[in-house]
Amino acid sequence: MKIFCLFIFIFYYFNIGFHEVQSQAAVPVPFTNEQLACIRNCPRITNYNPICGSDGFLYENQGHLNCAQRCNHNVQAVRGGRCAPFLNSPNQSG
Repeated sequence: MKIFCLFIFIFYYFNIGFHEVQSQAAVPVPFTNEQLACIRNCPRITNYNPICGSDGFLYENQGHLNCAQRCNHNVQAVRGGRCAPFLNSPNQSG
């Protein structure tokens, strides 16, 4: 019985913790096959000026993010630079 209670406690603890982390970090949203085909046809812009998208993906530059938007991917720029890791601590600033 003690093992069962311990299992329930651990499951509950990690389940609650996972949802708290999930609400604070973007979970990468996959692209559809149609969106990927569209993005492959976008012109390549060679400057590297990374932008973190609201979908959790790192875009090479604003042009790359704009291309994803034109290809019907619902994404907005979150900030310049790299995205925070998905499984970060809720107390970390990202």
